[in-house]
Amino acid sequence: MKEIHFYFGSNCEPYTKVYHDFYSSRMAIWNDEVVHTTQLVLLSTKLFEQGFKVFIHTVHRTFEVKLGKNEITSRIVKPESNILKLLFAGGFGSIE
Repeated sequence: MKEIHFYFGSNCEPYTKVYHDFYSSRMAIWNDEVVHTTQLVLLSTKLFEQGFKVFIHTVHRTFEVKLGKNEITSRIVKPESNILKLLFAGGFGSIE
């Protein structure tokens, strides 16, 4: 299964290739099995359709976002959900 890791205010693991620009991140999504990026604008439920497991890394924690019920939130993530808005609105808890 493919994985995508979004970094929001956190450092990645040493020696991990992290894409910091939109174009490189988008190309990696199309071509790589595992993607590490800081481009939160690419956070979308469409990634699930493409076979990705989605992880978000914040300063203090890392969590997986899935369609349906998530352990980290009481909200149900639907295919039409805007994950980025949920993240910024605190739908997955504090992002600090």
